[in-house]
Amino acid sequence: IRERIENADGKKPAWSDFAVIIRANAQSRPFEDEFLAAKIPYIIIGGQSLFDRKEARDVVSFLSLIVNPDADNQLLRIINVPPRGLGDKTVDALNAHAVRHNSRILSLLAAPEKVEGLSPKAVDAAKKFHGQIESWRRRLRESGPQGLIKHILEETDYQQELTSLYKDPLDVASRWNEALEVGESLESYAAKYPHLSPEEA
Repeated sequence: IRERIENADGKKPAWSDFAVIIRANAQSRPFEDEFLAAKIPYIIIGGQSLFDRKEARDVVSFLSLIVNPDADNQLLRIINVPPRGLGDKTVDALNAHAVRHNSRILSLLAAPEKVEGLSPKAVDAAKKFHGQIESWRRRLRESGPQGLIKHILEETDYQQELTSLYKDPLDVASRWNEALEVGESLESYAAKYPHLSPEEA
């Protein structure tokens, strides 16, 4: 389907001239993978893109933070997801210090004792999370993205996050699988473009 769109006969049509009809929202992923890889813009009508769901946004935030230490917005999204002792009061203190000293929040996690108002528990939690991020970064450099997302989700006990938010076990299982699908999409993309570095992939 992607090739037919890219190689349409005659005058080059607009992207909006094409439509792909699927029976269920769960079938959208392979199309999204191909369109994203080919940089074909698309919208989903009557459903939700895999990459618009909370689980996908969380996973993308983890990955963005790993490849870009300046990604403060992504860090703030997942700094306490799942809960790790870095709640609102701690985040407010980190933000305030970062603004006053023109520093990045990730760098403060490496030396949280410099931040005014943090409890000893928050300091320990910040250092532990920073250590995890650095270990994920090393794994990406050494082994590439294959299996990285699943490793992050399991190490952070992300399934517990889903269990706390959604009471239906089937819903939890579905959302867990959706989070893993983002990882599979990344691995599939990286396999198609082996010349890219892990960070670029």
